[in-house]
Amino acid sequence: VTPAIEAHHRQLTQAPEAELRDGPNSELKTLIGPMLQARYQHSPGMTIAELGPSTSTTVAQTLNHEENRYIGVDLSEPLAEKQIEFLLADGIKNFHNVKGDTYALPLQSESCDLIVTSCHPPFVSSSLEDRKLALQEVHRSLKPGGEFLLFPYSQRQQPDQFQEYLKEHFQIVGQQSSPLGPDRLALLLKKRD
Repeated sequence: VTPAIEAHHRQLTQAPEAELRDGPNSELKTLIGPMLQARYQHSPGMTIAELGPSTSTTVAQTLNHEENRYIGVDLSEPLAEKQIEFLLADGIKNFHNVKGDTYALPLQSESCDLIVTSCHPPFVSSSLEDRKLALQEVHRSLKPGGEFLLFPYSQRQQPDQFQEYLKEHFQIVGQQSSPLGPDRLALLLKKRD
């Protein structure tokens, strides 16, 4: 993150709390949270990493269980600091925030049961090679049989080579369309060994 972007993020965090929190109609609250709840509500003892959470606490709240461990990975210190403030206010106890790059995740190999990303630029607006590198890092960080929730995913907008690469490394085990349209899929992917 450049100093200019960091300064912009610091300024953003001065907005009223309601503007920084996930609204009740946000896709995180209406799509991602319910998907996670349905699949993992009876799976304590998980290590969950969220890539680029910004100030969101939806994933941590949804999977908040005393035996689960939540890790927020973000390059922006101001956004991470604000997320920590919100996590504490929400009563989330077993969490860690780390400054890190999705292209070189600060996570041990095979350490995560679940990785979640929502509207994170390395998966939606980067080059094909960068998308593949980000996906490699997710694959490396997941335990055998670990899962990856990728949102948004659009087959029309993802290059064919990325879709092929995705299928080589992951099996689709679930998907759901956003209320905002069928081109905004939440894909639940299981790591292929």
